[in-house]
Amino acid sequence: MNTNKGEHLDVLDPFALPPGLFKLSLVCGRVRVSDTVAPVGSALRTQAIGTLKRLKLNGGEYRDLRLHYIDEYLRNRQDPNPGAVSAARNQLLVQSPFIHHEVIRQGW
Repeated sequence: MNTNKGEHLDVLDPFALPPGLFKLSLVCGRVRVSDTVAPVGSALRTQAIGTLKRLKLNGGEYRDLRLHYIDEYLRNRQDPNPGAVSAARNQLLVQSPFIHHEVIRQGW
């Protein structure tokens, strides 16, 4: 992502994002901007969409990695051991806090 960012200053700082700005489709792995947090026509929405495009966050490489983590999470949580779901979520939290957040938010 830093390679895609380069010297451009129009990319949102990930540490200063409002909670819930980006949403994730757990089915296709695409990231979108929340209509609630960044309404259509708002400056924040324009910046968020620009960030998605500049960093190519919905490009094949990043989307494929998100789908890999989601598939791995779904496989791991089907283990018959009693702590399988918790262990799968903990592993996902380490791999990708964003996907972990979306899994919990969406009730997966």
